This record gives sequence, C-alpha cells and structure tokens, in this order.
Amino acid sequence: MIKKLPGHFYFLIAFLILAAPFAYGQTDGDIPGVETIAEGETREYNNLILSSNNSHLIVNGTLIVYGTLNMKGNDSQFTMGSSAVVIVYGDFLASNKVDISISSYLVIQGNFTRKTGSNQSSIEIDNGNVYIFGNVDGWQDTFDSCPDYPGDTTGVAQTDCDYGSEDNFEENFETFPPEVAEKLNCFNLGAPTDQVSCSGKEVTFTSDFTTDVPVIYQWQVKTATATSFTNIAGANSNTLTLQNITDEMSGNLYRLKVKPGDPTTSSCKISISEPAQLLIETVFDWTGTLNANWNDASNWSCGEIPNASSDVTIPAGSINNPVIGSGAKAMVNNLTVADGAVLSITANALEVYGSFIGTGKIDASLGTVVMKGTSPQVIPADLFLNNEILNLEIDNLQSVNNSSVINLSGWLKLTNGKLETNNLITLLSSASQTALIDGSGNGEIIGNITMQRFLDPAFGYKYFGAPFSNSVISDFSSFVNLNATFPSVYAYNESRTNDEGNDLSGWEAIKDGSASMNVLEGYALNFGENTTSVNVEISGTVNNGELSRTLNTTHGTFTKGFHLVSNPYPSPINWDLIPALSTNIDGAAYFFRADAADVYGGAYTSYVADISSSGASGNIIPSMQGFFIHASEGSTSSILKMNNSVRVVDFAQDFYKNQENTNTRKLIRLSAGYENSNTKDPLVIYFDHALASEFETKSDALKLYNSNPALPNFYSLTADGKETSINGLPIPDYKDNSRIPLGLALERSGSVTIELLDFENFTGNKHVYLIDQDRRISVDLKENAYKLQLDKGTYSNRFFISLSPDEFVDPSILFDDAFSLKNNSEEIGIRMNLKKGETGQLRISTITGQILKLIPVKENEDFSFNDFNTSGIYLVTFISSERQFSKKVIVRK
Repeated sequence: MIKKLPGHFYFLIAFLILAAPFAYGQTDGDIPGVETIAEGETREYNNLILSSNNSHLIVNGTLIVYGTLNMKGNDSQFTMGSSAVVIVYGDFLASNKVDISISSYLVIQGNFTRKTGSNQSSIEIDNGNVYIFGNVDGWQDTFDSCPDYPGDTTGVAQTDCDYGSEDNFEENFETFPPEVAEKLNCFNLGAPTDQVSCSGKEVTFTSDFTTDVPVIYQWQVKTATATSFTNIAGANSNTLTLQNITDEMSGNLYRLKVKPGDPTTSSCKISISEPAQLLIETVFDWTGTLNANWNDASNWSCGEIPNASSDVTIPAGSINNPVIGSGAKAMVNNLTVADGAVLSITANALEVYGSFIGTGKIDASLGTVVMKGTSPQVIPADLFLNNEILNLEIDNLQSVNNSSVINLSGWLKLTNGKLETNNLITLLSSASQTALIDGSGNGEIIGNITMQRFLDPAFGYKYFGAPFSNSVISDFSSFVNLNATFPSVYAYNESRTNDEGNDLSGWEAIKDGSASMNVLEGYALNFGENTTSVNVEISGTVNNGELSRTLNTTHGTFTKGFHLVSNPYPSPINWDLIPALSTNIDGAAYFFRADAADVYGGAYTSYVADISSSGASGNIIPSMQGFFIHASEGSTSSILKMNNSVRVVDFAQDFYKNQENTNTRKLIRLSAGYENSNTKDPLVIYFDHALASEFETKSDALKLYNSNPALPNFYSLTADGKETSINGLPIPDYKDNSRIPLGLALERSGSVTIELLDFENFTGNKHVYLIDQDRRISVDLKENAYKLQLDKGTYSNRFFISLSPDEFVDPSILFDDAFSLKNNSEEIGIRMNLKKGETGQLRISTITGQILKLIPVKENEDFSFNDFNTSGIYLVTFISSERQFSKKVIVRK
C-alpha cells in the first residue's frame, strides 16, 4: 500500500538475535553526526536526540529508548537496516527529512508524530512488524492501524492496514522471536516454570519480578485448540493456582501480563512473560509403597490406576514388584519395565495398546497378555520371564510382530489382525494341559507354530493327524522308528484291494519319510515299547478355516466303510457339530486305545449322540487326534467337512477325551473280558422314546473289532442285524419282557466274564437279566457277574439282556419258551407265551407217545389239564410252522 507522507519510510521484516539485556538508568543520548549501531550490537538510552541537521542514525542492530526518540534536526535522518529492532517506550518524534527502512521490528509504546516538513516522499511498509500504542499524528495522509493485525504487513494493500495496536501486540506476542520478546520485557518478568502433574491435582504458576510502581496483573491461557490467549477471570496476582486439573487441560499455555496501574508513572506500558505449559502426567510410575496390587491406586505416583491411554513405568528396586491379580484387568498404552523389575500377571489380563520398552521381565506364566494396538506392535525379544506365558491374544487390526521365544501353555487367540510368529512360538503339552489356538477369532498367523502332544505312556500305536498344512511323515522321526523292519507308520485305505480286485485290510504301510500328511487324514504311528511318557513336538503352518476331504467308499469285506481321519486344527473340536456339515457320514466317532502289553494290539471305544461306549470317549476330540468314522451305508462317496465353528477351547490331555456324563437317558453299560485280564470290551444299550429298534446313523455306533486277540469283541445286535457298540432303542415295555440280543466274537478260548458296569437313570428296582439261551441260565447282573468257559468263535444267538420289573420273572418267558408249566402233582397249568399273532397246537402225551389231548392255541392263553390215569412222566409239546418246543412234567395220582 502506498501513502504520500512527509519523509521516506521503508518498513521491512527480519529476525535478529539480540544479546544485551534491558537496563534502566541509562543516560540520554545525542547523535550530532553520523552513527551506526552494528548488527549484533545493542544500545539503550533514556532519551535519544538527533540534534543536528547532519544527524544520521543507522540501526542495523538493536536500539532501545526508554523515553523519547526526538529527531530534532530538521534535516536529521533515521535509517533501519535489514536486521534492525527498534523499541521506543516513549514518543517517536519524526523530523523533516527522515528515511526509515524497517525490515524487522518497530515497537513504539508512545506516539508516532511528524513534527514538520512537506512535499516529502512516501512511507512504504513491506513485510514489517510495526506496533504503535499511542497516537499517529501529523502525517499528510491517513496512517491506519489494523483491527486484526496479522503479525506483519504482508498483503497490506488487501487489508488496508499499516501497523498494529497495543491489542495486536498482545495477541501476536507469542510469535515474536525469543530475543525480541526478551527485549520487550520492560518489567523484567520472570518466566513461569512448566508444570507436570496428575489429573485431579493442584498446580501453581509464578512469575517473579520487582518494580517501584503499582502494576496490574492478568494471567492468560491458551488452550490446545485455541488460536490466541484469553484472560483468566480473577487471576490478578503474580501467582496462578489451578485446582482439580483435568486431562483436557494437558498442553494448555499460561502467561502473565503486567501493566502499570497508572500509565503516566511508567514508560513501560506492558510486559508479557514467556508462556509455561501444563502437562498432565500420562506416564504412570509404579511406587509399590503399600503392596504389590496393581489395582490399588495407592501404589501409583498419581494415586490413580493406569488406563488404556496411560504410559506406565515399572522401575527397578521398588519395595514391591507389581502383580496384576484380583480385580479388573490391567490396561496400558506404552509399558516400560526397567532392567531388574518384574511385572507379574496371575489369573488376570494385561491389555497393551502401545509398545513394550525396557529390558525388564513380564511373568505371564499364569496370566493373559492382549495386544490391543491400532498401529503395528512388536513383542520384543526376551520379554517374558523364562519365556513362559499362559495366554496370548492378538486384537490389532494392523499386525503384531513377535521377536520373543514364547512357550505358551494356555491359548493363543487371533481376535483381529496378523501375528508374525518368526517361528518362535510353541504350544506346550503336559500331563495337566495342552495349549491350543482358539479358532473363534478373525485374525491370521504368519509363520510356523510348534505344537506338542503329551503321551503317557508312549507305547504301541497312536492315531495321529497333523494340525499343519505342510507336515510330512518324517516330522515324527524323532519319536517313531521309520526304519523299523516291521513298518511303524500306516495309513488307511477303505477301498484297498489286491491285484485281482479282492478286498483287503485297509492298512497301508508308509516307509517314505517325505510323504505328506494329508489334511483331515489319520495315521497309525507305532511308538514302540516305550512305557514312559513322551512329548511329541512338530512344527508347521497351522490349518485354519474351512477344510474338507472326499472319501471314496466300497464297504469292503474287511474295511466295511470305515475311514481313518483326524482333527486338522491346533485346537480341540466338537464332533457333534461335524456330521451336519458333512455328507454321507454317520454320527459316530471311533477311538483307538493301545494295549498296555501288546505293542501291536489295542481296542476301540466309540461315541455317538452324547453316549460313550466305555465312558472314556466323548464329543471333544483333542488336537492331533486320529479317529475312525463310518461312511453311511449304501454311499460310495462321502465328504468330511469342518470349519472354525467346530473348534473349542478345551484342555483335556488324554488322546481321547474323558467324558463327564451329563446324559439323562436310561443307559446300560456292559463289558466282557477274559478271566484275570484288566482289559474289558464295553458296550452300551440306551433308551429313548424317539429311537427305533433298527440301526440309525445318528444314534447308534457300529462295532469296530479290536486288534488285541486277548480281548473279546462284545456287541449288541439291532433289529436289522447290525453289530453295535452303542445301541439306541425305544424305551421298553417291561411287561412284555422283551429280549435284547448280544454277540461275542472270540479270538481264543477261555473263561469269559460278562458284567454290568453302569445302570443309569432308571426308576424303580429294575432287574437286568443276562440270559444264556444254550445253558438256560439267567443271571441278574445287578447282583452278580456271569462267568462261563467259551471256545474260540462267534456267538450271535446265545446271549440276551432282558429288563424286568420288581416281581420275579417267569424263567420260561426269559428264555423265550413257547409256554410255561405250573404243576401241583395231580394237575398241570399251562400258560402260553407266544409271539403276537403266533398260533399252533398244544399236544399232551405220555412218555411213550400216547396222545392224551390236542389243543389249538394262540398267544397268551391259559389251560389246565388233570385227565391222567396213573402217575408218571408226561410230555407237553407246542408245534407250529416255525418251531417245536417240549417240556416234561411229573404227575402223581
């Protein structure tokens, strides 16, 4: 902007480092000739006169005049160089010919007045910082102040602005270079000190100085979101006290403004202190002065328990190291554990939203660590004491990079984000618990995981599967002799035949250690004669998400539709959920138990519909467990399918899970075993209104023959002739005394014992009769076991179970006789016991064959007969198209 005024003024902007402090009591100055204040030089005067027409003051450094600057000579000149700072606390009286080139700061706390002169050239203000507190007078044209001074005069033509006022000076003071602000501190205010405190506490700011004149104090604040300082009501002393500070006040700036009470008594019109900052303590220092409880606020420097935004420091040498135990879970942003310090987590969790800092340790062997950041996080090396941790959760949508060896004994959960393992994480297994990967999250594992499987004892065959997508047979070479003469590893091929197409056993030996372990396929591994425990350990890329396997089935003579499969996940699975996801798969699962003495032998236990044949298998199948399933009858192709919905958090260790019986259905569990043998073969018969007598895929389990010849194969026969280890039947009508057929298949002769193991959920005093049809013996198994000598072979129509009410059951009915007799010496009573709809003829004759009576009979008719001529032995015979049955009776006349 160009204005025609007496004198030629050039106002420019620059910044200058000034070293000399303010000083009072300087003498008056007179510039009679030409003088220069050099760059870096400071001169101070009470008053300064340019007395001669030849006076010329050139300011390249700093000039401070505490009184009046008077250009007394008509031709005197005043020039400001490129780095000049001129501060006049009194009036600036300009003379006739004045050239002022301002390129830095010109501050006049008095008036700016042109005394004389005309026909002078213009004042040009370009990028200058000009503040005039008093009046501007005597100029030929208007010389305007700015209503909203921007801090310099850049673009003044647009804003129609030449200089700033005292208010503008105050607003822009914080933008002044420190060296300039220091020179403008005419009351010599001391800078208040930054305050760091905790939310809810009290802080005090103080600005010390001395003065001989009364002054007015005013504290000001600039919040973190404000653009300028504002007055604080009632803050009118040299001390500012803030009570109950809050987190929102963190970052606020506070400064003191001082003005003279009577401006006429002081040339200093205003001083503003440097600002001080209030910082709310976000680093929570552990003191542990009271106890070790993390959740006790008395143990923290601020008297508050850290939260998710808190930076926490655990120093070494505390009276008590912190323990995150009872109470709320712990949350931190950045966590610093100093060298020598230990933070313990017991039955609780620590959520970390930021970073781990320091070389101290975290004892998480009994606790959970949750990574909850919103930007990538790192688990640093050697973070955990003894490299142990119970549980680890990743809940960071970005990623977590692990650099620490981690031996995890609980669960690893990928709620969100990626975990880069760097092949440093091991899932431990012991006699008490096997670690797992929780499949309920949405995250992903990058890198290998090592997984253990505890076996006690490691003897004979175990059915294994791989929880990894890249496992091979040789992964087990440290535990299984792959070079044994008799192969140690077998797969199972249900469709296996010889070259002529004849059915063979499904077992196929695997001798190539590089052979892949297919996902969802089970393998029989022989661990030899080791009777001690072994911790199997393999590594790989974990399986996750939906997995499936197609099973081609021939229902061969020996394989009978069975397939050896496995749990494909590094976590247990719930078998009950899997048949519904699959196609043409029965509802039962079959588990192998190695024999305690025969390294090649063993027995099977089955599970279906919440029932276990032995009570030792259940719906929860541990990780790495292999097991048999059965393709539905008549199917040639089945699909076994699983996804993460079948995965569960369960820490059972047995290589098939012990079942806690919560079933309320009526159940009978029987067993058969050779005398002096601790191994028994169990079966279950259970009852439910919704079941049928024929085999049902969802409620019955077939009999899978044991590979131990010293163990009988004990089974129940369904109405359609299926051999079952678990047989579900409709609830019986005890009045009809129905019989449930049993079967025995023996690989050797010997003394066999049949006994009742469990009798559950029946009301009343029911009897469980074992019927030996050949020996015409019935035994109440609730009272006694049944022992007998049997030859090697199969017994399918000899043994039966009958449930009877409290009253004694007619043995004839138990043995399915056509009739029963009641003899009172002179007369015999006959009660028919025919099947529904069955008819025939009853014949009474002498022992020599003389027929005394022929009676047509049906179902449950009663008769009596006493037409005997003499005492003796007589025959009662029933004859039908299906059977003939006779009994002898003695009559005494």
